[in-house]
Amino acid sequence: MKRPPPAASRLRQIRVALSDNWSAYRFLRFLLVGLSNALISFIVYLAMLAFLPQTVGMASLAQAIAYGTGMFWSYAWNRTWVFGSRDRVIEEGSRFLVVQVSLMLISIAVIGVAADGLGIDPVLAWVMVMAVITILNFLLLRWWAFASPCRQ
Repeated sequence: MKRPPPAASRLRQIRVALSDNWSAYRFLRFLLVGLSNALISFIVYLAMLAFLPQTVGMASLAQAIAYGTGMFWSYAWNRTWVFGSRDRVIEEGSRFLVVQVSLMLISIAVIGVAADGLGIDPVLAWVMVMAVITILNFLLLRWWAFASPCRQ
């Protein structure tokens, strides 16, 4: 009976297969960064819900703080690990910031309407809104913020 390859060998095989298809590999990396970013943002969001005064607008303020925290994490990992960018930091950073601030404002507004206006649980509102924001984020980062003619 043949023994299965060790886990390290299996991971190497997966990495080689994904590297042959750079777009799939990049999207997988984006998802991993996104999951870590979502976890960090969600923890900050929950912490803000616990510590901020329980008033109207509290969910929106918590989202602004959480999203801002996640932006720093996201930029570092997306620029270097996901998109492998070596372009000018100022130009890419500016485009990244435009994308992130735009999506943050959209998410704050929609979460505010959902939680404060419609009475939806703030955690449920966050999950629903951030699912859509994540997809928009990848598309905008891939095709605009970190776009380079040689990498498209």
